[in-house]
Amino acid sequence: MKHRHVVPGSVRFVFSPPSPGLVAAVMKNEAEKEETLQKQVLDFLAHDPWSWCWRQHIGGRRGARMGRVGQADITGMVYWGIRVEIELKKKGKSDYAPLQRAFGKRVLEMGGIYMYVDDFDDFKRRWSVVHQRKRPAPWPGE
Repeated sequence: MKHRHVVPGSVRFVFSPPSPGLVAAVMKNEAEKEETLQKQVLDFLAHDPWSWCWRQHIGGRRGARMGRVGQADITGMVYWGIRVEIELKKKGKSDYAPLQRAFGKRVLEMGGIYMYVDDFDDFKRRWSVVHQRKRPAPWPGE
């Protein structure tokens, strides 16, 4: 069913809401972009002898909670015993929740490594300082 709207100036536009299938396809495509980044980062870290990192799921089932609200997507350690937290987002998406920012600030306060990643090449550039026992910039462009 088409909805008709009249715009001032007697110009008529016909608006049809998107089909549920189209909305689902767009959402799936956006999820795949973040999933691709996740696979790239995890594969890179798996081949880095100085890190031990994995995908960290959060959620719950039957009253049991896993993880913390706001925690990063990837967690682990580097070879000198420092905690690593990496939050992944697709390029251009800025829905950085306040709880995620608070979690990242807490990790940094406690001496850990926290990275907000939206681009694989930027991740590799920032990660390269870890081998020098330095902490990478937490946010892109720093």
